[in-house]
Amino acid sequence: MVLFMKCYWSFYPTHFKQSSLSFPQINRPRTKEWVYIWSPLFQQTVFGRIIEKFIPTSSVSIQHWIIDSSLSTFDLPVFSPCSGCSLNQFSLNIPCSFLAPIQFVLNIPLHKKISESKRQFNLPLCEFSSIAHLHYDFILGFNRFLIPVPSSISLPDNLLIRFIDSGHLRNQLLIFQNQFSSFSNFEFYTDGSVVDLSQETCSMTFAFSQTHPSTPLIHYSTSIENWPSSFKAELSAVVVALLLVPSHSSVIIHTDSQSIVERFNHLSALISLTPRYLLKGSSCNPLWIILFEILSISHISLSLIKIKAHSNDINNNFVDSLARSSHALDPLPVCFTLNFTLISCFPLWKSIPIELNVRQFITNLSRNSGFEKFLFLSRNNRYLILDVHWESTFFILSDDEDSSATFFSSSFRKAHKIKLLLQELPTVKHVKLRRPDLYNGWNCPVCKDHPETFAHIWRCRNHLSRLNTIIFNSKKHLISLVNQYRSINSSRFTNQHLRHPSLWNLDVQNDSFSFVDLIKGVVPCFLFNVIDPFVDNSTITLFILSVFIDSIYSSFMSSVWNPHCERMLLDEYHAGITRQSKRMNCVRSTSPPITRSSFSFVPTFFGVDKLINFGVIGYLFIQIFVYWLIVALLSFRNQ
Repeated sequence: MVLFMKCYWSFYPTHFKQSSLSFPQINRPRTKEWVYIWSPLFQQTVFGRIIEKFIPTSSVSIQHWIIDSSLSTFDLPVFSPCSGCSLNQFSLNIPCSFLAPIQFVLNIPLHKKISESKRQFNLPLCEFSSIAHLHYDFILGFNRFLIPVPSSISLPDNLLIRFIDSGHLRNQLLIFQNQFSSFSNFEFYTDGSVVDLSQETCSMTFAFSQTHPSTPLIHYSTSIENWPSSFKAELSAVVVALLLVPSHSSVIIHTDSQSIVERFNHLSALISLTPRYLLKGSSCNPLWIILFEILSISHISLSLIKIKAHSNDINNNFVDSLARSSHALDPLPVCFTLNFTLISCFPLWKSIPIELNVRQFITNLSRNSGFEKFLFLSRNNRYLILDVHWESTFFILSDDEDSSATFFSSSFRKAHKIKLLLQELPTVKHVKLRRPDLYNGWNCPVCKDHPETFAHIWRCRNHLSRLNTIIFNSKKHLISLVNQYRSINSSRFTNQHLRHPSLWNLDVQNDSFSFVDLIKGVVPCFLFNVIDPFVDNSTITLFILSVFIDSIYSSFMSSVWNPHCERMLLDEYHAGITRQSKRMNCVRSTSPPITRSSFSFVPTFFGVDKLINFGVIGYLFIQIFVYWLIVALLSFRNQ
């Protein structure tokens, strides 16, 4: 199937500043184009305007123009007519002109008329010279613009050399492959191991052991890098073992990974493996492509057998201990190459193959980038050093509604929680940023004593008793929730387990948590680590924390913030501030505000224009007074 691009998506070949490479049209003699040409005699580019076109000889006569250095800039050169130079070939009325073959002449795409004798070109001289010189060499055959044809890459027939990067490790594996070359029946035990997952000291190793009695007994272990998981370690052992066996072999692999067995059986049942389907895998996509290419090219008969982990199987226990012991040895990692035939290209991120589902990876990358921007906000600097359980924090933030439904009330509640988390509640200081003219001199609407900032909410003397009540009730509620959902074998959860030097206080410090963080929805790792051993289920722990934080938020709204907003609205009502006025742009005027005394009338006939400053009403009154005065004078004169 051949697909053709629609015409409106195709463009002429361009270069430099989107200027098309065009030529004078010899069959249009009335058109006088502005052109430039490379002069081999002077080894420079010559500019001018076509005077006449000669169709029989395919040549044009050009009036020579030279650069005006006083008006030109680097990227906008200005030219004026040449008064005469060695290029002149005609004794015409034009001071300087010459004849040139039309195949060497190029049009100047963008130009601007400054005056009758000045013309500005919208391209630097260096680019004009490069184009003209290269075009001249191309016409004469000095420089051929040959499009390089990519040479076909011949992949090695040995799949071990094709899929394993060169090095000492591949040389060792080639020795094992040579020992297996004359055998056809193999039985492997494979295992993988991962330690310190999600930490900088993470290590991922795998091991395999060939146990078939008629084949050399060989065992081997090494490490692997990038995208650490026990699934990848197990699958890497299977792939490396298959790379060692010769074609048309019968292979049985024992593994304790049920997920690998199920995934292999699912992919084997498909009629064909398309690149789109392979890239939609949840993990280890390159390894699965290599595995099925090995089976397809080498015609290997593979059977995967699931065995119970940490059972009394001697061989399985041996490869398990072999993989675990490799963490201390720190061996060279095996590096797989992407020389596939099932798929012609593979997505990379910073030169690292994307082994996960590409769409899910992009989603996670976007979320992580957004979280990084959020975390490095100046207001969140303290959370860089504090131990925050971010999984619980963001779970609680989105736990108000089902993911498959949307409700206005839940959306409004979540939006308000985000404002609270970002410290963007509409305090007096916050609303002053938009309308300082309306809220000039305003203090806290509750205590009336101090300027209201986000920090003042927790220090206001009218809020302290209510906030302390919330702290007391919240601790009782949390103890009740944990005891309700604790496991059977756990002891009773008491107030002693919640002891913390600063968490249940309202003093906000940069190096410690406070109860304000819980109101904002930030969950310390301390709470998660204290509750989880009693519940023995991370999902239930998240549920308990969600109910606990939500109750704190509801108590804060009903006891503190909603009364605050009512007082704020009442003050705005008495000040004459409406919703429409708050939405208007800020009025910034250097003149004094108009007061009630501004509308007093000063009866004077000198400088009537100045009466505008006394108010609109006074000015209109003066107009009416002057009008009737003139009418009275005219009536008196007529009498």
